[in-house]
Amino acid sequence: MIARFSAIPRLEKFAIGFAVSLALFLAAGAAFLYWYWSSYIEDYQDWPPLTMTYSETSGATVYRLTHRTKTDWREEIIQDPLMPTMVGSYHEVGDGQVSFFNAETGELETSPGSFILPWGMHPVPFAVLKVSYLDMPTRVRTDTRLCFEGKCEDNAWGWRFDDHIYADDLRGIPIGDGIDSIAITEVLVHAPQEPTGK
Repeated sequence: MIARFSAIPRLEKFAIGFAVSLALFLAAGAAFLYWYWSSYIEDYQDWPPLTMTYSETSGATVYRLTHRTKTDWREEIIQDPLMPTMVGSYHEVGDGQVSFFNAETGELETSPGSFILPWGMHPVPFAVLKVSYLDMPTRVRTDTRLCFEGKCEDNAWGWRFDDHIYADDLRGIPIGDGIDSIAITEVLVHAPQEPTGK
């Protein structure tokens, strides 16, 4: 009997081994990036305490966000010409509880948990914004009144990243259009400004 040697079984074994190794490497890389990004988000420097007034660009409802920390805040309807009975309704997060008060019905719903504000409405440091948008921001005027510890500027200057505008502050405080379809009219920061130095 003549022994046959073939490169195909060796190539198949090599290809299968390579594919399995590559799949494991990619899975480990994806898990690492997910862990890194999740822990990075959690480690973001928080905004200082602030009060933000904004409205939906698609409607006339005006909201006030009272932000104490990333996990302790309240968003309240302060004006709604189409549904004035909803004025006073709010979402509140704090002490491990999520609450919703409906001013129209007077009902308060509370459940355990936490909720972080949507992207654009939570702290993203200025340095991370520069990396995330892969470009240098442009300095622009806004329609927003911005105050740091009572020192106010009407039509405040900000930094535009694509269609998002942030205050000249290292903590990534949004002050302009493009943030989740809202128009920010006033931001009262209850702490000193930390300029970007740009």
